Amino acid sequence: MRLTKLKREFFKRKPLEVAEDLVGSFLVRRVRKPEEESYTLAQISEVRAFEGIGRKMNPWGMRRLYGLFYLAPYRGRKLLNVTTTISPSMPSCVWIYSARIEEEEYGPSQLVRELKIDERFDGLSVESEELFFLKGGAQEIEESRWSNAPRNYVGGFKLRIP
Repeated sequence: MRLTKLKREFFKRKPLEVAEDLVGSFLVRRVRKPEEESYTLAQISEVRAFEGIGRKMNPWGMRRLYGLFYLAPYRGRKLLNVTTTISPSMPSCVWIYSARIEEEEYGPSQLVRELKIDERFDGLSVESEELFFLKGGAQEIEESRWSNAPRNYVGGFKLRIP
């Protein structure tokens, strides 16, 4: 399977389209230490898309233009999102809801902790060398449901588990 690094332009679309295409991709965290470099690959297993202002997502982070990471504070935790905003009058994003690292599933705040993502990554371009996406082959996906979703939730997708 050939993996390609996603460019900012990939995120210059409606959040639901981006969400569907992100499921099955890899979120890659590069860690550099003196004399050593390592990469952690997290396969994205579920995402949720938002458009407009809502009660659960930080509208200031969503107002940034497409292709930037932002950490949304929620109940004392940080949640990883990527902006899909084309116009500041209609902010939008995709929330990385869960991912697998070496066969273990991580939820939203667990993923941020496991990948050691902190405030330095807030506003970082998806084209950075420290945190980025790799797109691979097609995956079987399905719509995900959220029973008490905020009003700006437009849908979500997850990997289909056989």
